Amino acid sequence: MSKGSSRSHAASIVEVLARGREEGPRVLIVGAMHGNEPVGVRWVEAFTEAVERGALRLVRGEIHFLLGNPTAFAQGVRHCGFDLNRAFRSEMLHKTPPWSPDVARAQEIVAALAGAHYDVVLDLHSVSRGDPAMVVVQIA
Repeated sequence: MSKGSSRSHAASIVEVLARGREEGPRVLIVGAMHGNEPVGVRWVEAFTEAVERGALRLVRGEIHFLLGNPTAFAQGVRHCGFDLNRAFRSEMLHKTPPWSPDVARAQEIVAALAGAHYDVVLDLHSVSRGDPAMVVVQIA
């Protein structure tokens, strides 16, 4: 996944990283929801490289990847006018035409994931300050 990569078609938003030989949990990894937070993309690069060289093997299930904000990621900026995390509110998702590229991306993500089922969604973020490592978990 290079910094300049981009997805323009909703059907190609989600990339399959690995499939196990057996049925199992489906996991969606989201990276670069904020373009200046590369940790999710770096994780995918390291994971993919480890799978390709045989150091890791998925036995059960599937791992998918969603590049949250490819335009902001390519530019190395947090967003393109509006915080993508805040663009998933109903009043934003129903704007036609969307008033910012980030809102348009949120609409594209929602359309692409409609009807999809994931057992786990892991949205990876970086911090830009000296904050300690943290994990925020929401169990549905």
